[in-house]
Amino acid sequence: MTGHGRTRFILALASSLIMTASAYALDCQNPVTTVDMSECAAIAYQKADEELNDVYQQLRSMLDEPGKLLLRDTQRAWIPYRDAECARVADTFRGGSMAGLAHLSCLSEMTSRRSTELRTDPATGEPLF
Repeated sequence: MTGHGRTRFILALASSLIMTASAYALDCQNPVTTVDMSECAAIAYQKADEELNDVYQQLRSMLDEPGKLLLRDTQRAWIPYRDAECARVADTFRGGSMAGLAHLSCLSEMTSRRSTELRTDPATGEPLF
């Protein structure tokens, strides 16, 4: 490895270590900066999305073929609605540093609510699972 290549390698390694260390230092119970808040909101959204996918698959396994098609169609309609609504929410902060955080927080909240909706029997309001 040449001197220049070695320098690039060391800089890349140092950068990676710094990013790794900062990821472990992230405290989503008490985020301080907007960047921390946004990172925590992204993590929350990822978890909510994973949960929604699990709930969707559980519900799908309980349905007959016509029910599966209706579930698929409603989910396909809900996703653009959620995305448009969260874009509208974020637009209230247009140009500000809070726009991204508002968007991610909205995605997380609406996705969690959707999981609850899918777990609930629409006829009785009782949990399905």
